[in-house]
Amino acid sequence: MYKEKLMENKKMIFLMLFIIYASSIGYSIGFINQYSNYNFSICKMDLILMILNPNYIGTFLTIFPAYLAMHMTKYDFNTNLILRYKDKRIIWLRQNMHIIINSFIVMCSVVLFDFIFGAIKGIITYNWDLEDSMFFKRTHGITVQGKQAFVIFSTIIIGALVISIISILCNLIYWITNSQIISSFIVIAYCLWNSCNPLFVLNLFSKVRLREMDFITGDKFIFDVIILSLIIIAFIFSSIIIIRKKEFLNNTRG
Repeated sequence: MYKEKLMENKKMIFLMLFIIYASSIGYSIGFINQYSNYNFSICKMDLILMILNPNYIGTFLTIFPAYLAMHMTKYDFNTNLILRYKDKRIIWLRQNMHIIINSFIVMCSVVLFDFIFGAIKGIITYNWDLEDSMFFKRTHGITVQGKQAFVIFSTIIIGALVISIISILCNLIYWITNSQIISSFIVIAYCLWNSCNPLFVLNLFSKVRLREMDFITGDKFIFDVIILSLIIIAFIFSSIIIIRKKEFLNNTRG
């Protein structure tokens, strides 16, 4: 059973990462082509910041990791594991811990991938201190120095927290319905609706998107991290009330 789980999870991980990286290339190429004829230049920080665009993080970058997280939990309900942990709450918390860790791994790999892709395309690392930069144009004449680490760090943190929320939601629906199809459908519908409706009041992706102006002070980043972290904590522990009502019958949730 362990070898079967390991092999199947490896295949699913490689497939999901391939789709995410392929979509990242597509978005990066589209981004580069879109601004290639403008009277300013882009840098790798612009590419990395693009990751938080609702059209990207709201589709490929959340849907596939969420499905992967749900897929990897299906072996968590065999008899041996149930007897080992005894309490459904422990299994639930353990799953969510793995979801959060995997979300950070996904974001780190995507940021690294975009950085490497930018290097291959010959794009400079940083130009926000120059007047011909996209940053200068979008902030209406402001230049800043030494923001590389902040851009990378904040993109990873915000992106990972958003992926965690959607993945935990997907996993919770799976617990409730015992159906990957229903869980996947609800999450896909939510993500696509939000990515296509930026003014929707509950649009998570638009509300946490970081723009160039947000890196001048960093206040929005701090606020978003606090809010997203509180959402995750509240989501995980309030859901315990729901999952405690589920019974394990014949190694499944019933």
